[in-house]
Order: sequence, then C-alpha cells, then structure tokens
Amino acid sequence: MISGVSKVVVPVSDQAEAKEFWTTAMGFETVRDDRYGDERWIEVRPPDRRLILVLSPRRPDEPRRDAPDRLPHSDLFFNCADIQQTYTELTGRGVKFPLPPAEQHFGWWALFEDNEGTRYALGQWDGQDQRPRARPEQSRPHAGPHGGRPGFRRGWASRSGPSRLRRATAVSLRLTRPRRARSRHAGSGTAGSAESFGTGAGRAPASGCSPRRRPW
Repeated sequence: MISGVSKVVVPVSDQAEAKEFWTTAMGFETVRDDRYGDERWIEVRPPDRRLILVLSPRRPDEPRRDAPDRLPHSDLFFNCADIQQTYTELTGRGVKFPLPPAEQHFGWWALFEDNEGTRYALGQWDGQDQRPRARPEQSRPHAGPHGGRPGFRRGWASRSGPSRLRRATAVSLRLTRPRRARSRHAGSGTAGSAESFGTGAGRAPASGCSPRRRPW
C-alpha cells in the first residue's frame, strides 16, 4: 500500500545555481549530489524532512508556464508555522517576495521567487494561531438567566453551590437569632457577670434586659 509522497521534481535551468539558492537562501539541506556520466542528480529537502526536491534540468520543450502575477508558476505549496517570521528571515537572505504575506479567508498566503524568477506559494495552514487566547469561560462571572445578580457557571455551582449555601445559612441564623438571657444574669448581676458581657466593671445590666453576645 502507498504510504505517501517522498520526492517531487523541480525543473531548473541551472542545477548548480538552483542548489545554491535552495541550500543557502532557503535553508534546505543537500541529500544527494551525484553524477551519472554527463547527468547530475541533486536532491534537497526542507528542515522537516518530509519531502525531497529533485533539482532536475529543464528540457528545451518544457518552458515555464505562464501565470497571473498573483499566482505561482509551480504546483508546489510550501508551509511554515509563522509566516511573518519566515518572511523576515528569507528577505534578509535575499529572497524576493512579489506578494508579501496577506491573510485570506483560507489562511495566510505569500509568493516568493527562486533565482530563476519562478514563483512558489508560501502559506500558514497548520492551524497555528499566534493571537492571544481568551481565558476559559468556567472562571468568568456572568449574569443570571433573568438579568439578575452575576453568578458563576453551572460547573462551579454544581460542585460547591449547595454546601456553601448551607454554610452561609447557618452563619446567618447564628448572627440573627436572639439569645435568651442566662438565669444567673437575670437578677441584679455581679461584677464578674457584667465584665463577661462587656457592660463595664462593677456595673450590671439593666433589669429586664437580656444581654446579647457580640457576633464576633
């Protein structure tokens, strides 16, 4: 069974100059440069090593095809992870871009030329987005279903909502429930009992009043 494509032929007018362009300017590596009599076989490959380009001499009856200015001559489409960074690196090495990177509806697109003026397509189609991502929605507050007070997502409420509600209700009842006066303070009171409730040293609470503890 066929497992993939390993090599493609790139017609060139001068093999030596083409090899210099693809290895020096484009950063490809030489896989093979052999001679068989009067013929020369040159193979280069990009850094990911997935595909090999065979730099083959162009036949006299094989002229470069015509194409509009905004389209490539070659059927090869090259890919990169960050097209803006790649554009900066290649232009610094002398590679010409008749069409700089531009965002299209299908992704990022650019055209570059080799040493013979043949245009190739360069794109960013791996789905690698460099824009900042939004935070997960589970941690964001949102308005209630009927425009009420902001709350939290369903996942947060289902995990800790009932238990927190019970604890909050218990605390509220302890703070608001009136406490009944103890029998030992119902009388005139003593200095010790007055001090324990913060009514002042040597002073007892007024008759008929039930002292209440502070909530803290």
